[in-house]
Amino acid sequence: MKFMKRCVTLLAASALVGCATSQTVHIQAIGSSRIQNVVDDMKRQVSVYVAYQNSPQGTASVIRASATKPCGNGLIDFDIKSVKLEVLTTLESTVGGGIEAGPMPIGGTTTISGGASGGRTVSNIQELVLAADMLPNRSFVYAGKENVRSAPIAGSLINLRDALIRAGEVGNRVCFKTKPKSNDGNTYKLAVSIENTAGEVCHWASHP
Repeated sequence: MKFMKRCVTLLAASALVGCATSQTVHIQAIGSSRIQNVVDDMKRQVSVYVAYQNSPQGTASVIRASATKPCGNGLIDFDIKSVKLEVLTTLESTVGGGIEAGPMPIGGTTTISGGASGGRTVSNIQELVLAADMLPNRSFVYAGKENVRSAPIAGSLINLRDALIRAGEVGNRVCFKTKPKSNDGNTYKLAVSIENTAGEVCHWASHP
């Protein structure tokens, strides 16, 4: 039997939006804690998925349940090959009269607009992109208490696998063959927004 293993690339984007009122606008670097939160949660979710994949309920269960179907044999699974993180920060400030903008980091942009009242709105956007390859580990076991219900990335990949297998069991249908590499699709995007009492909005998204 032929086992169809597909590699997916996960992409995570984080958008951090803050609002402030000040006469002077200073451009600041993206905070390390914000970057760490995005990186750590992506690693956590991928860890949950890899541990599930290595468990008896993961790839092994797909092999045990394989059989001839109207389309294929049900040997479908996904490996995470690489990860891309995108951290996006936006700071909007409303100032009156003149303003002062500090030096911009590489890749940052500043937009300044004014109204008839003489006030100014300053919007600063920074984007940080990090790409990394996954280190395969077939014996990895996640020691945390979370399961796939707490990891939408893991849950979505498992649901996609199960849906493709079940779709192959339906008769009177044409058959599809997924592409191992495709620039047209095979992506998944997840967005989460968090707003605190200070008016700062934190948002991050991911898509394999």
